[in-house]
Amino acid sequence: MYEHRYRENKLHGVPGFPLYIYKVEHQAGVRTILPVHWHNEMEIIYLSKGTATFRIESREFAIREGEALV
Repeated sequence: MYEHRYRENKLHGVPGFPLYIYKVEHQAGVRTILPVHWHNEMEIIYLSKGTATFRIESREFAIREGEALV
């Protein structure tokens, strides 16, 4: 398991409805979109344009425009 220092302690939404939507726009020339982190909550990443590869533990997941990673 990832070290404690990578645990994300950000509150998402409110206690009664723990959901929040973030919009992240990838800048040209930037290879990493999200920093290494972990949390107990589910995360859904929807890719509206282009392609991306995400590493989760020791596996890589490639997604393309219109796909989601849960």
